[in-house]
Amino acid sequence: MPATTVGVRYMIDDVADAIAFYTTHLGFAVEQDATPAFAAVTRDGVRLLLSGPTSAGRRPMPTVPDRPRRPGHRAVTRIGPPTSPGS
Repeated sequence: MPATTVGVRYMIDDVADAIAFYTTHLGFAVEQDATPAFAAVTRDGVRLLLSGPTSAGRRPMPTVPDRPRRPGHRAVTRIGPPTSPGS
């Protein structure tokens, strides 16, 4: 695998069908197979994470009151008074 790899998560309906498509038609290799929930296939620095209906990647994201969660968003919980820069 190249030193730099890009990961892309795809939400799919059938992991086995997706593995067959990406390996047969596009030349990807199976890196991990947890059918029917999940698989990872790789090719030339691209890693596709294939998330089936039962995978953890398909679960709804939790929400923070008055602020919807989105991928890449991290909730921060602060205990104690707020701090200002340099203090």
